Amino acid sequence: MIDVSNYLQVESSSKGSSFPADSAKPIPLAVAQFYDEDLFVYKNNISKYKCIHCKKVPKKIFRCKCATQTTREDAGKGKARYSDNTGLSCGNCINNLCTTCGQCRQYEQDKRTTDNIRKLKVTCEKNCGETITLNERESKSHVRNKCSKRKRNCMYRWAGCMEEGAGEEITEHEKEPQGHVKSAIEQLHRENENLKKDNLELKKALKSRMDKIEDLLREHNIMPPKN
Repeated sequence: MIDVSNYLQVESSSKGSSFPADSAKPIPLAVAQFYDEDLFVYKNNISKYKCIHCKKVPKKIFRCKCATQTTREDAGKGKARYSDNTGLSCGNCINNLCTTCGQCRQYEQDKRTTDNIRKLKVTCEKNCGETITLNERESKSHVRNKCSKRKRNCMYRWAGCMEEGAGEEITEHEKEPQGHVKSAIEQLHRENENLKKDNLELKKALKSRMDKIEDLLREHNIMPPKN
């Protein structure tokens, strides 16, 4: 649970309250990070992830302790847990009073809801037309491995072509047959010659070993001597 005494200059009151409404003086917090709502494919899915104070979608979510308890009780009654943004706050707004009880500021990080945001569908940053999860976008796994507009090497790199490009650019390049066919034939010819050399070396090595075996057998009179 976040100890908001680290964020507030707390003064004691006559009632012993840790968070008096009049005397609590907020100090500046680290600037929270937010998601651009235009990223999300289904806009109606993000309302329950918005901070109740600033109405933005934070990358790290906090939820007031009493609101968390309320949602747990609802879950026990068969109601969906965290079906809305009850008690939800971004890191910039945890100085604000809880909207559930209107008295406390006992915010704790809500990792489950933070993780759920990363499962929402968003658009690819390279506009390839595919719908991916926010986690795939932030980890760059889609761009590196699947995106049709990702930068990649020519498929004839094995034949010596060092061209690289993205999307249709590299695809069109690969359709040019003349240079690639010539490079491929030359590369295959080189590999064939190397295989011949390797084969010759293997034959020499095999003969040398067979000669050693025969010498050993003759030394022990297992084989007759050479004529």
